[in-house]
Amino acid sequence: MNEAFAANGMVPKTIEMGLVSHAIEQNIVNENYGVEHRIKVASNEETVVAYFLDQLPPDPKASELPAGARDVVIAKVRLLQSPSWNGPRHTAHPLRDVFFTQIKILDVRSGSAAIGAEYNIYFGREKEMVYPNTPEQLSREYMVMMYRDADDAKHRLVEFPISKAQYTRWQAEVSEYRRSQLKR
Repeated sequence: MNEAFAANGMVPKTIEMGLVSHAIEQNIVNENYGVEHRIKVASNEETVVAYFLDQLPPDPKASELPAGARDVVIAKVRLLQSPSWNGPRHTAHPLRDVFFTQIKILDVRSGSAAIGAEYNIYFGREKEMVYPNTPEQLSREYMVMMYRDADDAKHRLVEFPISKAQYTRWQAEVSEYRRSQLKR
């Protein structure tokens, strides 16, 4: 096992080198042979998901919610802080609530939440996902579907699969920001 660092370079996360090696090999093959579909995670073929979207799917379904979901809200929000790593450094079990952040409600499309209300939000599992990362991304307004979990009363976000174009755009923005930071 080796340690890799989160997007901000600050928080270590343990990863299996076998998975990284497989992903690197897959990307080399893709680059050499022009295969364009890298939206799938090379190690386990999961679809990339997002929690903060420009717009939600036309008809978000209750089936996307866990059984213990209560007080479901669809809202336009702004992050009040960068998402921070919420998990332990080493674990044998899949993580839930990989990230923590705070949001402010700007507009409510469905459900009951006060405009201007602030929430502590948990999101993410150990899978390929995108989330606001750069200062510009953090300044945007996003659509989210959130709920209060009946088991522990935490507010969590619902994940949605994203398109290859959305993933590519996010990846390009993050890469451009990182390159600009290296030039300083």
